[in-house]
Amino acid sequence: MFVCVRRSGLLIVAASLIIVAAISHRVRAQVVKSPVAQSQDDAEVETVETNLTTVLLTATDRKGRLVNTLKAEDVRVFEDGAEQRISTFERQTERPLSLALVFDTSLSQMRSLTDQKKAARLFLHSIFRPDRDRAAIVAFASNALLQQPFTSDLAALEAAIEAITLLNRRQPDAQIDAALTPALRAGTAIYDALFLTCYKVLTKAAPNTRRAVIVLTDGMDNDSRVKARDAVNAAVYANTVVYSIGIGNIVNGDSLHSVTDETAGRAFFPADVGELRAAFARIEQELRSQYLIAYTPANKTHDGKRRDVRVEIVNTEIAKEKVRLSYRRYYYVKKSTASQRGAR
Repeated sequence: MFVCVRRSGLLIVAASLIIVAAISHRVRAQVVKSPVAQSQDDAEVETVETNLTTVLLTATDRKGRLVNTLKAEDVRVFEDGAEQRISTFERQTERPLSLALVFDTSLSQMRSLTDQKKAARLFLHSIFRPDRDRAAIVAFASNALLQQPFTSDLAALEAAIEAITLLNRRQPDAQIDAALTPALRAGTAIYDALFLTCYKVLTKAAPNTRRAVIVLTDGMDNDSRVKARDAVNAAVYANTVVYSIGIGNIVNGDSLHSVTDETAGRAFFPADVGELRAAFARIEQELRSQYLIAYTPANKTHDGKRRDVRVEIVNTEIAKEKVRLSYRRYYYVKKSTASQRGAR
């Protein structure tokens, strides 16, 4: 089941995972209780449950071409300024993928939604491996609906995409839980949808999978109860890369960059159907070209605090090529029971 975010009331913790002190007491889950969102300054998100920290990395050269030849000795990893010992460095082409496709179904997408659905179906046919990958489909306007939970059934995913209509309006044959269809408003709540998709969908993905969200929208958020920072924190918590595809007559690029850049994702702004399909093709290439870096932090304390991550190229020949690295820039450690008792 998914949740619809509505105004008024306190947001209640679900499974006691994301805890935030102050997000204005205005966000509440309609059907399933959801975690408290939080802002950057107040963040104390519990995320890392083992001593191993993982970072997904994408490398591109000065011309934007993917770099697939990096080795462990070519990079260094720092956490809060201290160099870390890398235990794993490997390409992630074979690791299973957990993917959520998130469609803006507000009225601003009237002219392009059909093309978006076609491009998304082609993308799934190209990248999806039913023997190992899973995908979910989400639609949102003011509220978010889980059109299709995680499945390996490509036909079910295509049917869920085909059933998407403007403003989440339900077609008679659409398999959508009626309890998740509230009174509709004409707003667009991008950050709410992303927050809920990361926390309620991606965190339920199978362990040891690559996790990604692709959100198709014009970026014109006018109805979210949470902030962009809260959506990013939810993506970081779920160890999820966020890609955005900006579509519409007027596109808020800053809004889309705000939810992609810190998660190692990218924002695309296609001008036509050809560029839309090219954006999906580029995302496919990046998902197939990721590196996984794993290390055990030298700082063993489990204090629930933010840890900043930095990856550098140390191979001088590669550095000359001005290689750009995209990766998650921070995470939050799990606060141990002992630390919690000590804080009381």
